[in-house]
Amino acid sequence: RTVRSFVTEEKEIANYADKINVSYLITKKRAWISGGLSSLTNLAGDSCILVAMWYGGHMIFENEMSVGGLVSYMLFALQSVFAFSSLISIFPQFMEALG
Repeated sequence: RTVRSFVTEEKEIANYADKINVSYLITKKRAWISGGLSSLTNLAGDSCILVAMWYGGHMIFENEMSVGGLVSYMLFALQSVFAFSSLISIFPQFMEALG
């Protein structure tokens, strides 16, 4: 009622549309950053696992390590990778909370 009484309804509609558009662009940028960070951490974790498997297989073929040793190492490594990825997944939410 107040907006109509001062005949600025069209201006307020345009102002609201501008604010919504800015909010959309900020959210879109945050989504790209969060997706990029998640992709990089997943790629880094998978690469580390791949290198560990390759090097462990190499050591098994040269009789420097047993299969059981490689399995126990890989279980430890997977726990570490999952813990690291969980910490990284919290980072965008923490930054959003800070503003």
